[in-house]
Amino acid sequence: MLDSLLVNRGSRTLMVSFHGALDRKRYSVPRFERLRSLTKYRVNSLYFSDPSLHIDPSLELSWFTGWKGVNVHRDMATWIAVTAEALGSDRVVLTGSSGGGFAALMVGSYIPDSVVITYSPQVDIRLYEAAGKYPHAAKRSYIRHVWPELARGQDLAKFDFAQKWDESIEERTSAVARYRQPRDTQILFVSNTRDTHHHQVHLPALREALGDDPHRFQLLSYAGPAGHHPPGPTEFERGLERAAQWAGFDLPSAGH
Repeated sequence: MLDSLLVNRGSRTLMVSFHGALDRKRYSVPRFERLRSLTKYRVNSLYFSDPSLHIDPSLELSWFTGWKGVNVHRDMATWIAVTAEALGSDRVVLTGSSGGGFAALMVGSYIPDSVVITYSPQVDIRLYEAAGKYPHAAKRSYIRHVWPELARGQDLAKFDFAQKWDESIEERTSAVARYRQPRDTQILFVSNTRDTHHHQVHLPALREALGDDPHRFQLLSYAGPAGHHPPGPTEFERGLERAAQWAGFDLPSAGH
């Protein structure tokens, strides 16, 4: 089941939003994120909730990858293309932070001439490490519930996350791998410089894959709270407006 919410404002721009990790004690699914921020603009907007979160009530993050036999990134790209055509929108802009930013990157790789605005995202699930005592907890839960085939009978409590455990499904788990091939996608990477892991590990990995092409990639940095946190409304909206200027899509205020 793929849950979505569509807001039709009669715009040439279709904004698509993906959520990040969900605290299942605070949020229920389906979850549609950034509705308040995006409706400040007179654009069409489409919101997706990760269908994998229906698998188990403890699962908080699964990056919209889908599971064996179901490629949710590709399915959402098809859904978005059909929606854009039906609405008369000729620009698709995808956005999200953290795990939602990963989804925006991955889905954007399937949509020619799309724009991705990604906020401190993971760019390769294998590289992701959370702060604290259990840095691999999210990946362990992901394998247990979404891709048990990848455990190959191993005890996940002792699983070696340094190995290339996702090689067989890299087209789902690595934006780095997807963007090593030329894509007609423009990416604005909004990075909190005080989010050390994402700024110093994930950002360079994607930049290396993309190469030095200012038409394909732009960086917008800001000094936010220390650690990994979603952008506040100010940083989120600044990213949208910067991308609109750079990539040349319509982003009129709802007040005009």
